[in-house]
Amino acid sequence: MNISIKFKLLISAFLIVILVSSCVPSLHPIYTESTTEVDDRLLGTWSMESSSALVSVEYDIEITTEGNRTIRYSNTDTNSMSNEEMIRDAFQIDRNKIFPSSQSIWTFERAANISFEKKSSGSISAFVSMTLGAPSFVPEGFEITESEELSFYILTHKELEDGDTTVSYLLVHMTEIGGEMYLDFVPFPKGDKRRQGAFAANYISGHTFAKVGFENGKLSIRMFDGEFIKNLVKSRKMRLRHERLGIDGDIVLTASTRELRAFIDKYGNNTEMFDEAQVFAQL
Repeated sequence: MNISIKFKLLISAFLIVILVSSCVPSLHPIYTESTTEVDDRLLGTWSMESSSALVSVEYDIEITTEGNRTIRYSNTDTNSMSNEEMIRDAFQIDRNKIFPSSQSIWTFERAANISFEKKSSGSISAFVSMTLGAPSFVPEGFEITESEELSFYILTHKELEDGDTTVSYLLVHMTEIGGEMYLDFVPFPKGDKRRQGAFAANYISGHTFAKVGFENGKLSIRMFDGEFIKNLVKSRKMRLRHERLGIDGDIVLTASTRELRAFIDKYGNNTEMFDEAQVFAQL
């Protein structure tokens, strides 16, 4: 394995550890029918450009060349001869391949019961009634004839990275706790073939939560920090019902909606409770 490949693998592994989500899933939601809110400032398509090049990466590399000449590259030692240009030239690598950029696109629509039809030669050739859907689910060539909006949203989440697109669908409920607005995400089975067939019951939908805010036309989403919750549980500083699953002991919250809301009300002003804010601009 040549030097440049070793360097790439070191950085990539580091970034994967940093960027993996640490959310703790919950069996129960944080909303009830009577506490569900609607704020249509959420509607629309939002984008957050992200690049792992913005992540602070520490490196300390020694290269021994033919003739036993050793060169050291580091961004932590002021005496080092390292800088970004020298690193790139030394390894003859493309920065964008080490620090791949990605784009996260979130489209929120009001969930609705929708009826739509397709006409051919002036007469109706097809009529469909969708019990739970969103306008974007209506096939091309069909026209919506009736739409009964519901008090929650459907999120179409697209993650674009290295030319690949991953699409997820989630039901999103908004609720107020302690004067702050929160979102409750749960998977929506559209397009998810894992939740079909004989073993569909094996896939249990888990809820994840985030604080949401609106300011100057921007959307701010702060996901709950799973490590903070895990540490509270381990240190027994809170009593929030949960289960540990599998060999690794991953935590799944089993607390009731009432207990979850009380927990959020207590810790909602603690910045350690949340990941760094993701700020979105509307497309």
